[in-house]
Amino acid sequence: MDAMNPPHCSRCGRTMERGLIMDRAQAGKPTTPNWLEGMPEPSFFLGLKTAGKERHEVVTFRCSACGYLESYAPA
Repeated sequence: MDAMNPPHCSRCGRTMERGLIMDRAQAGKPTTPNWLEGMPEPSFFLGLKTAGKERHEVVTFRCSACGYLESYAPA
């Protein structure tokens, strides 16, 4: 799953290209999504409680042939 060895599409078998699904969580500014362990817990000021939880940036690949998306949260 790196730039040298991108995954192949599980639907059509073609090579996938790396990209991201853009989020606008912080005052309308573009950010990248993150995977956060556990169930969502509301926080009054921040939207969700995140302190002390494991977090990983989400990486998304898109098949250039069929458009299928696969997302991963590598360690």
